[in-house]
Amino acid sequence: MTPREERGIVIAAMCRLKQENGEWVVPSQSAEKTYSVNPQRQTCSCPDHLEGGHKCKHLFAVEIVMQREFHPDGSITDTKTVTFTEKKTYRQDWPKYNAAQSVEKDRVQELLFDLCKGLQEPERTCTGRKPHSVRDSIFSMVFKVYSTISARRFSSDLREAHECGYLSKEIPGMKTTAFMKDEAGLLPKSWSG
Repeated sequence: MTPREERGIVIAAMCRLKQENGEWVVPSQSAEKTYSVNPQRQTCSCPDHLEGGHKCKHLFAVEIVMQREFHPDGSITDTKTVTFTEKKTYRQDWPKYNAAQSVEKDRVQELLFDLCKGLQEPERTCTGRKPHSVRDSIFSMVFKVYSTISARRFSSDLREAHECGYLSKEIPGMKTTAFMKDEAGLLPKSWSG
């Protein structure tokens, strides 16, 4: 239940609301003012509704009063709708969670390597030093984003990836930043394709 609904309940219980010309006159809680409420159009003349567009406490109060039935003997039947939220707590299986977390980085590298295996290398039409492969470039960029550490610190992760056979040659961590800035789409400027 929102604070506006709670205040609407207080107004409905403590104040007398009356209907005039198709609208309801609802007193203010804080001053000697009254506000015009139209429950069909969901409008109220209070600043909270006019400025913020919120369903205000006055609208809630009118809805509550409209649900009341007044009987000839003076008794009142108040129909209420109750909404509740059930909070469900799931137990954490800590041994499984710890086991999964302790090998997550290894699994990411294995999966990433498998994904990159299918990438085609473009034909090289120039001479000079052979650039890093597209597979290695993509592997290093995705692994860098996954790691969330700086490019300099990431160098040791790339060395380990090379030692495990996930990269065809060692790549400096800072090189991944250059790969990510490559406007040619992962290919060195000297490559055509």
